[in-house]
Amino acid sequence: MSQLHRFLKSLGEEELRTVKTVRLIGKEQALFNYTLSYLQKEIPEPEEICTALEISSSHLYKINSVLLNKFYCALVPAGGIALLEYLKQKGHFVLLRSEASTQEKQLQKFKPGKKILEKFYLGLFHLFIDFPFKYYDKKQVLESGKKYLEAKEKKTLSDELYVQYHVLFADVNRCAASKNPTRSLGFDLKAEIKKEEELKKGKHFLALYYLYRAAASWYSYYEKDGKKKLFYLEKAMGLKEQIAWFFEIDIKSFLQLLFADALFMEGELERANKEYALAFKNGVEENMYGYYYFCEQYVLLKIIHKDIDGAKKMLDEVFSPCIAQGMDIFATRGALSYAKLFLASGELKEAIHYINVGFGINEKSFYLPFDIQLRLLETIYFIFKKDFEFSLKLSKRNLKFTEAQEEKKILTDYLKLWEDLSELARLKKKEKDLPDELKNSIAAFNTKYVNLYCGVMEKLVK
Repeated sequence: MSQLHRFLKSLGEEELRTVKTVRLIGKEQALFNYTLSYLQKEIPEPEEICTALEISSSHLYKINSVLLNKFYCALVPAGGIALLEYLKQKGHFVLLRSEASTQEKQLQKFKPGKKILEKFYLGLFHLFIDFPFKYYDKKQVLESGKKYLEAKEKKTLSDELYVQYHVLFADVNRCAASKNPTRSLGFDLKAEIKKEEELKKGKHFLALYYLYRAAASWYSYYEKDGKKKLFYLEKAMGLKEQIAWFFEIDIKSFLQLLFADALFMEGELERANKEYALAFKNGVEENMYGYYYFCEQYVLLKIIHKDIDGAKKMLDEVFSPCIAQGMDIFATRGALSYAKLFLASGELKEAIHYINVGFGINEKSFYLPFDIQLRLLETIYFIFKKDFEFSLKLSKRNLKFTEAQEEKKILTDYLKLWEDLSELARLKKKEKDLPDELKNSIAAFNTKYVNLYCGVMEKLVK
């Protein structure tokens, strides 16, 4: 898929109307029309496009670039960091990186003052450090952090420590997905936690905030301890007054959402629901860090609490546009949530539709955790349909697939679950009762992963 094609696919109706008003000439108009004709399907390879439009490959590349720049100007007239944030919101991380490089070269050409450079490089640092794992480039993060500090007037130790601990926090999260997280990280975070008092004494509040966030992540992924995770999140929340000046988002609201999510993951469903409800009642802006993730989690809580209409309303408002625009990870999150909703409500035809939508989106930008979820939801669907023979085949196939993964160690629970579902399908096929041991094993998985599957497996053992 070309970057132009992917960009146009991500636009809403109003945005498409806007770009259609942009003045184009000659082959620009021809390529634009050609690309529009393929918005609902895969666009041909560059060679075929060049033949159809009678242009060279270098000319095609140049026209793509010209069109994107014209559309950027129409959609985000302010340009600059606002444009980069727009591209991030749309999930265009490759385009964001390219545009950031262009903007940096333009800035260097005009030799602006340090204040402008400071703001620009801090913006880049924030954007690059928040890239998804697939696109994350630590070298680029460190470079933008270094340039921010070089541009900053009256640089202090607090500024340097902020960059250091923000990167540390990002590293803790990034390495958590590796086969040997502690080894990949290269140090024991508990040694860093001992520097808490030193940071407090120096009033290095931003560094302290990211230390607490890193500690919460450590006890989420490395040494799982729910109480300690909540303890450090509450410490981070305690700094909200001292650090609010630094963030463009409402950091108080963000920390409330973060705390609600932690409660959800620890199984404190009532408290989590109350925190989420309060945060969304007060208003959560789309530019909030992790906006789509938090929306997804709140949808799942609504499903757990049988608020089917409320969950669907939120899905329609937040995720339906993501799916329509093919927004990769955000669209897959939406498809997964729709599937869980309809499995919970018994609307199986709708459920399998969104499971297939999820597979289609995730196939283009493959992410294993989403694939595993989709495989499980598909298996549950066929069990609910009482197609036990196919459910048995799926479970065995998924067991082999999971065993073949390099990340097999972190998928241990799924290996056991595929065996359980195979046995369930086998017994159901023979119309035999399920033994208590099997029921308890499936129920335990359902409870442990309630924040992922919102209890939809309860029906399997009833």
